[in-house]
Amino acid sequence: MLDSYCGADMADIFVSYAKEDLAAVDLLREDLEAKGFSVWSDTQLLPGHEWRTRLREEIDQSRALIVVWTSHSKNSTFVQEEVDRARSVDKPVIALRERGFKVEEVPLGFGSIQTHIISDRNAILKALDDFKIIPAAQIAQLSGGRSVYEIFARAIPDTTLVDRSNSPEGQKIRSALSKRGFCARLCGPTKSGKSVLLHQILGTRNPIYLSGGLIRNLQLFYGYLAVKVEGGQMLGDDEAATMERVLASKRPIVIDDFHRVNFPTRRAIVKRIQAFLDAEVNVVLVSWTDIEGEKIDSDPGLDGRSEPVEMSYWKAADITRIGRAGFVNGLNVEVDPQLLLALTHQSFQNPFLMQQYCCKVAELHGILERRSSPIKVSMTEDALRQMFKESCIQTRKHFLSCIERRGDQMVTLSTGATTSIYGLILLAVSNMEPIHKMGMDTLARKMRERVQGSTQALTPIAVESAVKAFMQRLEKNEHQHTAVDYYGGKLHIHPFFKRYLLWDFGPSKGYAHPDLTRYQDEPSDQPAFGVPSL
Repeated sequence: MLDSYCGADMADIFVSYAKEDLAAVDLLREDLEAKGFSVWSDTQLLPGHEWRTRLREEIDQSRALIVVWTSHSKNSTFVQEEVDRARSVDKPVIALRERGFKVEEVPLGFGSIQTHIISDRNAILKALDDFKIIPAAQIAQLSGGRSVYEIFARAIPDTTLVDRSNSPEGQKIRSALSKRGFCARLCGPTKSGKSVLLHQILGTRNPIYLSGGLIRNLQLFYGYLAVKVEGGQMLGDDEAATMERVLASKRPIVIDDFHRVNFPTRRAIVKRIQAFLDAEVNVVLVSWTDIEGEKIDSDPGLDGRSEPVEMSYWKAADITRIGRAGFVNGLNVEVDPQLLLALTHQSFQNPFLMQQYCCKVAELHGILERRSSPIKVSMTEDALRQMFKESCIQTRKHFLSCIERRGDQMVTLSTGATTSIYGLILLAVSNMEPIHKMGMDTLARKMRERVQGSTQALTPIAVESAVKAFMQRLEKNEHQHTAVDYYGGKLHIHPFFKRYLLWDFGPSKGYAHPDLTRYQDEPSDQPAFGVPSL
């Protein structure tokens, strides 16, 4: 029976819709993915794809198709063809419709499929359950075990949860939201625990969560608000009507990944924050850096009504606790203490990296679900080094062309290798302490330490100019939010990108990869890293 659920690289759900309904579909995708489902739609087509062939392949490989019937999609030939294709290959079809769209309006030949209102998430989940469509991460439960992906890859963890709700930032958020009409700006690297913290603090207040990665213009901002508010339509309501319902609800508004909203839209949203606060609606802007802090602080209408809250660095002991809880309590696995210590240090105080590494270690040992009897796990230094190097493949693919391009003026490094001025910046910043940010004076000094020949040109002012130029180069890279940012006179580096620089880019320029043999636990000394083979 399990074989019917499983398939390499296939999505659980293919969504068929008209482009005019993208706002509602984006929210549907977000909610389904939060439940663990993988979702595919034509927004994932890349340039060069033969799109008809790709659509057919994705439908054929999916486990179910969801069609969204609206006044737009009912006239779409492509939507009807996609539903026909799914039925022809015996795929389950779940039909949804926008509120106000009558069943009688469904195109001829498709009316026999029961339809649900798109905002009725419980009905959608029940329909998926009726068709036996379950997230891949839950498959192991059918055989009596608990999947490693449930333990180490949950958006809101349970087994590996480290409660930081009483941390300094947790107390600041709670204090800020106790005030009526206040805006909190929660800052910290992606996957550093911001969403989990807000879930713990705001869970009972029914907040309106918006994803910054989906907000491409102000119309979509109001469209998403309208859909999220009970009784809201897709994009039919105007700004005034949406504002009226949101303000009346008094529900806090959380905009996650605010740094991913493009500049004009971000500024337009900032201009409207006062209207929310005046109606005693709290707003939380979640971003990597305090990206609009200066603009907000300079606005007289927001004076004293907003403050930044910066995520504190995770303690090594808390990062280690994630791994120990997942392995011991979740998987019934005893993990070598030195292996756990190495994973902790290479997580760079980021909980998601620790979750990712632990999941990979379990996979390498063939542990995909909770063991019925305990076992011990260890890795050689070479095997662990290979795991770290392989974890950088995607980051290299996304960013190498931004670091070095044909025509860039090259500098010679102390190793004898060459790189661009941007590569030199990144090599210098890769070992920054504290982990996430570095000022221009320190950066200039570290760059001079890594270059051959005259270093007179590497002044803090010149380095700052080069940093700004690199940020302009990154502007068109959709993954920029997982690389570096320049804010407040400091260069901020993301832990994922730091991993790439230390384990891939740096060694490609002749620098040694991190030493895995000298780690010591915080409370006491530990023996040198050295454990049996994988």
